[in-house]
Amino acid sequence: MQIKLPKRETWQKAVFEAYDNNPTNTIITVLSKRQCGKSICIELLLLAVALSKKSVSIAVSPTFSQCRKLFQDITKLKGIDYLIRSKSGSILTIEFINGSQILFKSAEQRDSLRGYTVSGILCVDEAAFISDDIFYELLLPWTNVHKADIVLTSTPKFKTGFFYENYILGLAGSQGNVSIDWGEFDTSKYLSPEKLEMYRQQLPKQAFISEFLGKFCDAESLVFGDFKHCIKNNEIDPKKPLYMGIDWGTGAGQDNTAITLLQYVDDKVKVISVEAFNDMNTQQTVERIMTIVKKFPNLAEILVEKNSIGKIYFDCLAEAIDNYISSEYDRDIVINKFVTSNESKARIINEVSLLIEKDKIELPDDKFLHTELSFYEAKVNANNKVIFNAQTGFHDDRVMSMAIGVELVKRNNF
Repeated sequence: MQIKLPKRETWQKAVFEAYDNNPTNTIITVLSKRQCGKSICIELLLLAVALSKKSVSIAVSPTFSQCRKLFQDITKLKGIDYLIRSKSGSILTIEFINGSQILFKSAEQRDSLRGYTVSGILCVDEAAFISDDIFYELLLPWTNVHKADIVLTSTPKFKTGFFYENYILGLAGSQGNVSIDWGEFDTSKYLSPEKLEMYRQQLPKQAFISEFLGKFCDAESLVFGDFKHCIKNNEIDPKKPLYMGIDWGTGAGQDNTAITLLQYVDDKVKVISVEAFNDMNTQQTVERIMTIVKKFPNLAEILVEKNSIGKIYFDCLAEAIDNYISSEYDRDIVINKFVTSNESKARIINEVSLLIEKDKIELPDDKFLHTELSFYEAKVNANNKVIFNAQTGFHDDRVMSMAIGVELVKRNNF
């Protein structure tokens, strides 16, 4: 029984040709757009090498779920069962009847990646999302003994890091490096012009350029672009209304409650401050917020996340504010709920991105906020919906509280 393999497209064949036509110890860097068969290409290449000679090949992905998908895709190919001697879904290993092995590893494993040897091929998927230290210190040494080839594939990110560096070396014709840009091929059969235009409208500019045009970005963030020109040291204007956005945190997994203070001055959204913490219970959190409420008499309105534990926090905060206002008859503070969904999240994140692009927002000099902005991403899921989240290993609490605050400023001023 023959294995039923997916058809290789012209741009995928270019990777196989580069592997066949170049000597060992070559790094093949593939610049890819979304939705044109990057993972399938890796799977077929791993399989071809494993079946051609007894060898050990390794596929590395940024996350465990991504490498598990590669493992499952290969093991589910029709007709492959009789070629497999054993497979393990727990340690993600396939052994074939000719003695070859394919191992699937996650960059999340970090130091436990030490000590492997590749005699077949090393494939690194979404390489732009794996750190330099993991590639140079942990993965690259795997290929030294047998001078095994390396294939790096990824949608691009920034003009920095090992993926970008090896791509540039290939373009320059450096010995041992080959670069392939799938953007030079017509991949419209996988992504129609109509759907491409839909993504252009839904995604922030930098994310669209990276994900669907397959181009490297100069900006600091794929979602928020070059936000550094917006960094200012803002002080509160006591004559202007002050607004507060809150994203509640559970404290689990370092999930933070984040509080952002904002104003609208001179046609700009001014983010005064962002603070986050995860070491307070409900009562302590409300007391911390009330400290801010009492400190700033020009605090006019608060917008808080309603989802999950949000209702409990909202009720407690609303009661505390009511009790405070009953003793302060000259003040009125409005507190409202924000319902977070994929759609509402996309809307408020895009609003922040647009304000940054148009230089209509000023951000505080806060390194924690800057980190969250830099490592925030937009991805398209299996249902073709754009999903906004922090990259694996990072948080978005400050970003979300700021975006909720921006939504509040927008409701009141423009």
